[in-house]
Amino acid sequence: MHSVFEEKYPDTHVSLHQYRDIFRSRFNLKFGLPRSDTCQKCDKYFVQLSNATTAEETRRIAFETNLHHRKAEQAYAVLREDIEIARQNNSVVVLYADMQQVLFSPMLTHSNVFYQRQFSTYNYCVSNAGSGQVTMRLWHEGVANRGASEVASCLFSYIMQHFKPLSARETRSVAG
Repeated sequence: MHSVFEEKYPDTHVSLHQYRDIFRSRFNLKFGLPRSDTCQKCDKYFVQLSNATTAEETRRIAFETNLHHRKAEQAYAVLREDIEIARQNNSVVVLYADMQQVLFSPMLTHSNVFYQRQFSTYNYCVSNAGSGQVTMRLWHEGVANRGASEVASCLFSYIMQHFKPLSARETRSVAG
């Protein structure tokens, strides 16, 4: 946007820093990448806050949003503790799992063709927080969908490939 501004107004010399400051202070606009994985509650609160018509309604929604963020931060704190335990103790396993963005084939950008049927490819990521190891499971819609059964199969496959069966007195716990 700054480059376009400079092209449109070549006699006005404004640094990128000053340009950003003006947008932030006068228009309440921020620069940055959009958040790709926001939760459903955060999205709901954002829409409600944008459409609030009274100060009381705005305060209520802001309170609920802050409460939601505090609960999420508490959950992340517990997760950080679990990860630290897993790094120090091999009998504790902390796994992250994420169904990542659908990959479409062929990669078409032309507007007339983009919305036509494309072939979907799914990518499921499993990360072991204790070891730092990351594994991907990749399949296309001709093989399977991306429902609960497929996700459970990926997780089961990961566990079977990465963990040996326990001996008689051995224990292992999973936090994830």
